[in-house]
Order: sequence, then C-alpha cells, then structure tokens
Amino acid sequence: MIANIADLIQHFESRDFYVEGSITDEASFIANLYVKVGGTEDEPEWSNDASDKTEYTYSDLVAKKTEVDNAEPLRLLRKERDKLIAETDWWASADLTMTAEQTAYRQALRDLPDNSPDAALDSDGLLTGVTWPTKPE
Repeated sequence: MIANIADLIQHFESRDFYVEGSITDEASFIANLYVKVGGTEDEPEWSNDASDKTEYTYSDLVAKKTEVDNAEPLRLLRKERDKLIAETDWWASADLTMTAEQTAYRQALRDLPDNSPDAALDSDGLLTGVTWPTKPE
C-alpha cells in the first residue's frame, strides 16, 4: 500500500516533478508539488507555481493512489507465485520428466492471479484470500 501521496509520485511515468513535505489536500498539492520547468538534466529548474501544474491535478494523484493500492494484492501474489515457480524450475530441466503432480502444481501457481478474486491485504499488509497449491514431494 502507498503510505501517502508523496510516495505515489514514483508511480507516475514522469520524473518532471517532486514533492517537498506532504500532500494531504488540494492546498498542500499546490504548495508542495514542484514541477520541472526548464534547466538541464544535471541542474533542472523547478517551480511550485500553480499555473505550472497543468499535467496532473490533486484528483489525478488520489485516483492513481487508489489504482496502485487496489493493484497491490495481486502484485504481491504474483511476486510470491513467481518465487515459488522459480524454486521448481529445476523440475522442468531437459534431463528430468515432471510428474503429473509437479506439472499440476506449477500450472496451479500460474493460474493463481485468475483464480484469486478475493486476494486482499489485511491490516498488517499481509496477503489474504489466496488458496496456495500444495507443493508435491
């Protein structure tokens, strides 16, 4: 989960702005968001003038935060799933034949994002609502 809107800035593709302080509402957005208005790569020129902030609005930031927060459970699911698949990649090496159970396990891992509509994060930020397949011996 994104702790605050200032942390969210990294999720925008543009690197043409930064936050000084925190952003909690429209007024702090105008006061604390700095936009690159010129200069060079090594020495950019920054402005926090409201008229320079036409690319994004505070509402855009709030919407992006919601989007990123909503995607976090599946991002974490995929990260753990990818780790589990990588741990069993050796099963699929050219000189081995996977058992039906091993094949089914790896397929179940690949199918997890589609089969986990209830994936969520609890109050501690831990992934819930996922039924992980049992790894065969």
